[in-house]
Amino acid sequence: MSRRDRSGHGGRINKRGESFVYFLLVVLFFVIGTLFVLIIRGERTKNKLLNQYETERLLFSLSEMIRQNPDLKSIPDKRVVGFGIYDMTGKAIHSFGTAPAHIDMSDAGRRGSRFTFNKKRLTVKLVRNIRRRLPPLKNIFKNDFPGPIAVKNRPGGFFLEVSVKNYWVRERILSLSLTLVLLFLGASLVLIQMTYRKNVRYENRLKQQEQLVHLGEAARTLSHEIKNPLGAIQLRTDILKRFTLEEGLKDLRVISEETQRLKNLTDRIHDFLRNPLGNPSRIELNSFFGELLKRIGDDIVFKPYSPGPVYTYFDADRLRSVAENLVQNAAESSGGDLKLREVTVRIFQDRKNVNISVLDGGTGIPDRLKEQVFEPFFTTKTQGSGIGLSISKRFVEAAGGVIELIKRNGVGTEVRVILKRG
Repeated sequence: MSRRDRSGHGGRINKRGESFVYFLLVVLFFVIGTLFVLIIRGERTKNKLLNQYETERLLFSLSEMIRQNPDLKSIPDKRVVGFGIYDMTGKAIHSFGTAPAHIDMSDAGRRGSRFTFNKKRLTVKLVRNIRRRLPPLKNIFKNDFPGPIAVKNRPGGFFLEVSVKNYWVRERILSLSLTLVLLFLGASLVLIQMTYRKNVRYENRLKQQEQLVHLGEAARTLSHEIKNPLGAIQLRTDILKRFTLEEGLKDLRVISEETQRLKNLTDRIHDFLRNPLGNPSRIELNSFFGELLKRIGDDIVFKPYSPGPVYTYFDADRLRSVAENLVQNAAESSGGDLKLREVTVRIFQDRKNVNISVLDGGTGIPDRLKEQVFEPFFTTKTQGSGIGLSISKRFVEAAGGVIELIKRNGVGTEVRVILKRG
């Protein structure tokens, strides 16, 4: 299995594993959230039923108090906002506070009683119809009510409004608790997700470092086992050129070029493995690229957009390597000929960053390959080592910068390097 296949298969496994972890987190959040919602709803129901029970007890107590003392002028219980006793037609027999002079007994509903909670007034109202539904209370007031409450005017219903501040305080506490729990679960979900992704990135970084160790061992092997024989081949080729006829020089030049290409490959691997940070210094980019690009190719279009000098901190040798890799890669994407004038280098800056863009006129890079092109030895070209972009990415990130691929409108690709201003 090739390296590309292994990397793609591993990518699919990572994506599946990440999706599975996120799925478990969402399910866990849903289960715990639902559990807390049910607990809070149960507490609310319990709070409501307890309040209704207390209101019922208070109604019975007040009814007994009026039965024993029909001339009572006020209610001693300060919680009571309004209380009334009504005859069969709904007319008030006794009323206190907010109790209306007349009530509609149908308001009590089919069950004979109706509770209404008023959030603004922090009260609860109870309207009760005792004509059919509540025989115990009906019997209490049947014959032994003195004064104006005679048999013909015996009670048919009651009205009670009670202040229940404690009930509403508890309701707010329960609502706040539910909100805080859901926010905590959401924050925990985000934190776990961030921690998981951080661990994945850390694991990938460890794998990259392990890969670099293997590459370092390969580089040392290449340095001792390949570079010295290549030097010997090159030396013998130069000697043979002196004694070879004209028709044989073409083959010797091919040997010399291929030998040099192998030597350049070993040098590039050495560049990739050496200290990526180097010795940073303050560099003026407009003059640096202006001189460098003239040596690479006279027909490269160089556009310094920002007026005046543009500074950043970078190791000069490593910045030269980044520029050469990006321009050469752009030239190969444009057809391999710099005279096609398809390679453009732009430099501009904003308040915080410096932007270096290298644009080509090639066919572009598919979105699915945007991450893979920065991997060592990955290439879509028939020729090339596939390590130029890896070296550039390594040097740029060591300097605290970012390198990214941007699809251009029309044709071609823009490779943008973002560095901090110096």
